[in-house]
Amino acid sequence: MKQICVYPITDKDLINLFNEIFDARVQAAVFFMWKYGFTLSEALGLRWEDIRIERNGDIIISLKHRDNDYGAKKGFERLISVSEMVDLGILSKADVVNTNTMLNLMRDKFYYDPLRIINLDYKTVKDEIARSSERAFLPIRIKPYMIRQYFIVNIIRHNEIFRTIASTVRIPEQTFEILSSYDADLSKIKAISRIIGLKISTLQNYALAAYRMMNEVNEHNDHNVAIDHNDDSFI
Repeated sequence: MKQICVYPITDKDLINLFNEIFDARVQAAVFFMWKYGFTLSEALGLRWEDIRIERNGDIIISLKHRDNDYGAKKGFERLISVSEMVDLGILSKADVVNTNTMLNLMRDKFYYDPLRIINLDYKTVKDEIARSSERAFLPIRIKPYMIRQYFIVNIIRHNEIFRTIASTVRIPEQTFEILSSYDADLSKIKAISRIIGLKISTLQNYALAAYRMMNEVNEHNDHNVAIDHNDDSFI
């Protein structure tokens, strides 16, 4: 079992971080990790051809694995519908507007690479996030994986259905049987699992950690919450 420590980042922390970032391309990378739960590699690997707009206005994002390039980890490729994320309560309509604004900015001002949307390297973005954490006077240097973890935990906190998932964490092999008995919306759970790119068993552990955190005083001097998961996560 691999253990992960989840740091209790707040929305205010991320807003302050975002406002201290000087490079709009780094802001775009943080935006996709914050609002869409992408890894930094996924955000940097996004190409213009990976995003299309349907006739109904829905934005479809394809997270692909590309050998020797940024992108999704092999085996974790997925197709994301922005309208589905809105319907599931993961994104707000304001987030969708900001997504279009961010993409238009990348195209208008940073279209140096006709393929990649955010034409920066991993270290540049990581270092700027760390520097911006200091400029924002955050008590910890934010790392890219922490932003994705915040996204996951935030979804869990805002979906009551995960309280049931948390209650089944000790018996993952019987998860769906137990959830069925609770009349839980299994299709919603599966949809969220697919969008995030994590197995149900991993979401169980995140749910348990999230509700433990909610029962404690959510301040930065709290102990980190350690959770276990046994899949080959790409966080």
